[in-house]
Amino acid sequence: MSNTTDTTTTTVGDALPHHQQPRGNNVTPFDTLKKRISGWFSVVVACFYYLYQKLVANGSKSPTTLPKPSALLRTTNFVSNPVEYSIVTGIFLQDDADFDPKMDVLHKSFGLKDYTPPDRWVKLIERINALNDSSDDTTSYKLFFVARHGEGVHNLAEAKYGTPAWNAHWSLLNGDGNLVWGPDPALTALGENQAKDVNATWKKEMKDSIPLPTSFYSSPFQRASNTLQITWEDIQLKDGQNIPLIMEDLREGISNHTCDERSTRTVIAKQHPGWAFNAGFTEKDELWKPTYSETEPEHDRRTRRALDFIFSTDSSACISITAHGGVIRSFCRVTQHHEFQPFPGGVVPVLVKAEGLSDNTIGRSVEEKV
Repeated sequence: MSNTTDTTTTTVGDALPHHQQPRGNNVTPFDTLKKRISGWFSVVVACFYYLYQKLVANGSKSPTTLPKPSALLRTTNFVSNPVEYSIVTGIFLQDDADFDPKMDVLHKSFGLKDYTPPDRWVKLIERINALNDSSDDTTSYKLFFVARHGEGVHNLAEAKYGTPAWNAHWSLLNGDGNLVWGPDPALTALGENQAKDVNATWKKEMKDSIPLPTSFYSSPFQRASNTLQITWEDIQLKDGQNIPLIMEDLREGISNHTCDERSTRTVIAKQHPGWAFNAGFTEKDELWKPTYSETEPEHDRRTRRALDFIFSTDSSACISITAHGGVIRSFCRVTQHHEFQPFPGGVVPVLVKAEGLSDNTIGRSVEEKV
């Protein structure tokens, strides 16, 4: 590099492109007109920009503009060694003991009792935040959306042959030559459409600021994991965000039915690349046996284990679980909810309270999710 100083003098005219070279005093009437038009145009643009800014400012102050739910629902306590679960009643139609499972609650804000006001979800978020803010370090509240998978091939087969014949004979086989339901049956076309219907409902409710789950848990069976995928793939699972966790403890009640035997871990991982598995998830299904059926208390221990894990490790205040009818019944028993089972593709929202005796709190955060 040369150290010689460049002393060349550059005039204003030399530094400008040819079309911008100064013209001296040769100003024509056409030049004057162009300057006036340019000035008027600048004034018009400035006026439009001022009006736009005013509209934006006024719009942000409108009482009908609702904040994004992700900026409202705060994180919750970690509860070490929860000892009791219960539900907060009076929020959803499903909370009532006389609830009719045949009722279509999906298209009534998932069963929210006060489902007409545009700020209905914001009010619920405020209530959940208030409960968590006023609780001690051993108590936490979480809003669960517990979904049953869409119709599976095994559901179709049971409807075809009737429940008595299904339980006595057909459920012990892998299929009938036309339908294949074991092991790990797939969703039917109807089941996929049921999941798409739930997806559409979430998108509709998002317009009124429904709190969106930020943690996702799934049964290892493909009828559940694929329901979760269809429901959330273009909402909360975009671009690899919110990776679902596949949990063995959320599998359907274990029976000698072939539909209750899961696929290998390798197969599941190929179906859902990037999804996580709980620690100790085995390659082969070591729990299913053709001569064994677990009892309700045994199933409830699995469900409690799953809830213990969620409340002691997950600070999300809104949780999605996609599983089975038997899992939902067990969830109801463990949380002291009245027991019922939705139809395939149904969703049960529950506000769960967890209480523990341990003061060994991992962390307490009121930081807002962004």
